Amino acid sequence: MRKFKKDISGDELLSLVLDTADKIRDVNDLIYVVERIEKMVIKAFSAEWVIIWFKDINKDILYSNTVNKSKRVEIPLNRGLIGRAFNIGKSVVLKQAIYENIYDESVDNILGVRQKDIIFYPISSNNGNVTILLQISNNIKDIQQFMQKDLEKIEILETHISPILKLLQ
Repeated sequence: MRKFKKDISGDELLSLVLDTADKIRDVNDLIYVVERIEKMVIKAFSAEWVIIWFKDINKDILYSNTVNKSKRVEIPLNRGLIGRAFNIGKSVVLKQAIYENIYDESVDNILGVRQKDIIFYPISSNNGNVTILLQISNNIKDIQQFMQKDLEKIEILETHISPILKLLQ
């Protein structure tokens, strides 16, 4: 059955950001903080899945500590849609992403889920290098699609979450 998820208003977005900030304020657990931010982004975009990828400064990989609770998951920077998004350093909204020529299920769908649209949103360090990549996906059953206007919402969120994420790296 196809689902429609309600888009949230600006006031709801602000409330969501403030609520998340309050929950992670004095927490020293990296995984808990990243998971709370991922859950906030899921709500903000009516998404099904969110992964926050960090660039390993010693290797040419992206990693996540929240995809698999028992170990760090690593993916190469030069494969799939995620590699292209990271390397061009620009936001990308892909509709029906699985039909893109360079879609690589082994990196672009690390969760092994039935995703439809994907947003990749890079966050740069102070020197301009991309160090964090948000991957936001919706389910093939979802009626709504991600739009370019969703990037505006991410830019608002970024002002609040990027300082926290940069500290976690």
